[in-house]
Amino acid sequence: VYNRTNKVPLNSANAPKGALNVSAANSRIGLDILRPTSYGDLTAKIEADFMGSSYTNGNGSFRVRHAYMSLDKWLVGQTASPFVNVDTTPEVVDPNGPMGSGSQRTVQVRYTQPITKNQKVLVAVEGGDVDNFSGTSQTSGGGRLPALTARYDIATADKKGLLQVHGLLHENRVATNDSNDKEGLGWGVGVGAKYSLTPNDTLFANYYHAKGDGRYMLYSNSAYVATANGTSYNINPSEFNSALVGYGHKWNSEWRSGLAAGGIWYNDTNAYAKNSGSANKTQYNIILNTFYTPVKNVDIGAEYTYGQRQTFAASTATTSDKGDYSRLNLMAKYSF
Repeated sequence: VYNRTNKVPLNSANAPKGALNVSAANSRIGLDILRPTSYGDLTAKIEADFMGSSYTNGNGSFRVRHAYMSLDKWLVGQTASPFVNVDTTPEVVDPNGPMGSGSQRTVQVRYTQPITKNQKVLVAVEGGDVDNFSGTSQTSGGGRLPALTARYDIATADKKGLLQVHGLLHENRVATNDSNDKEGLGWGVGVGAKYSLTPNDTLFANYYHAKGDGRYMLYSNSAYVATANGTSYNINPSEFNSALVGYGHKWNSEWRSGLAAGGIWYNDTNAYAKNSGSANKTQYNIILNTFYTPVKNVDIGAEYTYGQRQTFAASTATTSDKGDYSRLNLMAKYSF
């Protein structure tokens, strides 16, 4: 179901070629609520799918995607983080999206402040596993502070264009016991845009730079590696750039197509790279798709994806530390 570029077998593994994977577990069901109040409209949303914690066929158990309520300028609950680029990412069949995009849904308290009719600022404090806490080893995390995310939106007056600027700060913490811990700062910045050249042609672009974070961008590495320093630890943060470009074209009322290319590339000269030989140094994928809507609310999609990853070890070894794949995804969807 998901084209997990970060997990594709390395070519040196000589993995079997050709495999069929089918699933209906990505089906979603949800409820939207709207109620007028003296403070403005109270809205709420709960949405889940059947993917559980699996990334292949799904395990059939409910997975919460959205669960939040909002009133006036405030939102409380789980939904897409202001740091991710769900509004400036092209349409694809792969439920996770193309490389260089993010769809992280976090538990958050968010405030939205309109600036003008076409501009607004979103600021949120977010909980969750931002510090890479494993739940079994305190040396893998245990951050005490929530993440801080922000987004600034600028839309053109004619609604053809949208520009978004993203920001992220959070704490990374390594703790072996109550009196021995080490803190580090994780941060990120990003910019995303889309523009409709014509009613049938739309361009998309996104760029991010992050250090000490491995949660928000699709298929990124861990936020850091902890290395022993006597009886204490050092936090060695990862650092990466990611980019995505895309184009969507509507042929007529029934057919539309898209092209997207995205990638992530990591700093390969820092302590993180030197201590993470099996981690991914670079990843990218290229996506070509088409969608057919024979009747209202029905979509039939076909998509080809080529992807490749290269580990840090490949820079000092051979090209066998690369892995690539080709995937054909087919989709039938009814929305109601």
